[in-house]
Amino acid sequence: MAGPGPGARGGSPRLSLDGLRRPGERRRTRGVEAPVEREVEPEVHGDAPVDVAVGDVLVVRLAEQATTGYAWQADVPDGLALVTDAAVPGGPAPGAAGARLLRLRADRPGSYEVGLRLQRAWEAAPLQRRGLTVRVSGRVSRREAYQR
Repeated sequence: MAGPGPGARGGSPRLSLDGLRRPGERRRTRGVEAPVEREVEPEVHGDAPVDVAVGDVLVVRLAEQATTGYAWQADVPDGLALVTDAAVPGGPAPGAAGARLLRLRADRPGSYEVGLRLQRAWEAAPLQRRGLTVRVSGRVSRREAYQR
């Protein structure tokens, strides 16, 4: 006779409802909130501050056309960490506009100003400047709690 199957303990397999949460909604695990990855586009978001918790990751998407030599560069203050700086190519057409993805992790509570510059590496002055205000609350995410 075969051993117990996957649903032997409770009579049916366990189902996860993780995929049913709304974007940005936090999941609680043992009283600690799980980290969230939130995407923001400064061109759309405007000058409004972005609120995150310690341990969360903020994904900043900026439109750029790398074939012109212009690329976004970020000045990231202490309290935030630049996790990823990646160029995302555009469509298959020559010269298609792509994007720059910056992933910033919130390490400490506080209010931070991330400086964004669109410029060519060989030129002193940027073509465009933007600022992004990130407010980090002291709530601790699950990832941060397990690292302690």
